[in-house]
Amino acid sequence: MNETENKYKYGISKVNSMNSIDIVNWVNIIFTILAAFITLTIWFTLIYSGIRRNNYKWTFRSFTVLNMFFAWMLIILIQNWLSNHFNNDLFNITYKIGFVLLPLTLIALWRVVFMATGDYLRSVLKRKYYRNIFILVIFIYSIVYTFTSGMVTVTSSSEDLVPLERYIEITQTYGPLSPWPSIEFWFPTVNLFGTISLAAVLMMVTITSMFSITIILMVYYWKLRKRLSMKTATSTVGSGVFATLTSFACCTFPVIYPILILFFGSATAEPLLRLITNESGLFINVMQMAVLSLMVFCVIYTGNRINLEVANQRIPPK
Repeated sequence: MNETENKYKYGISKVNSMNSIDIVNWVNIIFTILAAFITLTIWFTLIYSGIRRNNYKWTFRSFTVLNMFFAWMLIILIQNWLSNHFNNDLFNITYKIGFVLLPLTLIALWRVVFMATGDYLRSVLKRKYYRNIFILVIFIYSIVYTFTSGMVTVTSSSEDLVPLERYIEITQTYGPLSPWPSIEFWFPTVNLFGTISLAAVLMMVTITSMFSITIILMVYYWKLRKRLSMKTATSTVGSGVFATLTSFACCTFPVIYPILILFFGSATAEPLLRLITNESGLFINVMQMAVLSLMVFCVIYTGNRINLEVANQRIPPK
C-alpha cells in the first residue's frame, strides 16, 4: 500500500514538474516574441517616418539604435553559446564589447529623443517650475526604482548567513552584457542590503529621466488644457499613463514573486522568477530593449503631439 502511494505521489509531482516547465517555456516564448515585436515595430515606424519626411538624419539615427539592439542581442546569444563551450578568452572579448555597447546604445537613444523634441524640451526646461518637477520626479522615482529593481533591499537580520558587521565592498555584477563594477553594502542597524552596479545606474538614469520628461510634458499640457482639444488630451494623458506603466513594469520583476505564487503556485513561481531575473538570458535582455524603446516612443509621441497642437493654435510655450 505504501509503495502504491509513493508511486502515485511521484507521478503527481512529475506531472506538476512537467506542467511548471511547460508554463515557464510558454511565458518565455510568448513574452520574448512580444517584446521583440514591440521593439522592431517602434523602430521600423520611426525609420519609416524619417524616410517619408525625407529626414535622412532622423532615419540614420533610428537605424543606428536598431543596429545597436541587434548587436546587443548578438552578444547575448554568443555569450550563451560560449557558456556551453567554456571558452574564457572569447568570453572576455564579448564582455569588453559589452562595456562599450551599452553606453553607446543609451547615447543613441538620447540622440533620437533630443533630435525629435530637443528644442521643445529646452524651451520647457528653461522655466524653473518645470525644472523643479523634473528633478523631483527623478529623485522620487529613483528611490522607487532602487528598491523595486532589487538594487537595494531590506533584509531581516534574523536570517541565516547574515553578517553581523556592516561592510562596503567593490565587486562585480553581471548585466546587461558585461560584469560591471559594483558597490555592495550591508548596514545591519537598518537591515539594508544593496548591490549597485554601474550598468544599473546607467539604466536607471535613462529610464527615470525619460519618465520625468514625459511627466513634465504632461504638466505642460495640463497648463494649456483649456486651449487644447480633447483629442490631444486623451493621447497625451494616455501616453503618460503608458510611460508610467512601462517604467514600473521594467523594474518590478524581483518583487512580483508573491503574485507568481498566487497565480502559478510555488513549483512554477521559482523557475519563472529565475527566468525574469536572469541577466544573461534572452528573455530579460529583449524585455529591456522593449522597455527602453517604449520609453523613447512615449517621450517622442507626447512631445510631438503637444508641439503640433501648440504650433497649430499658435500658443507660445508657458
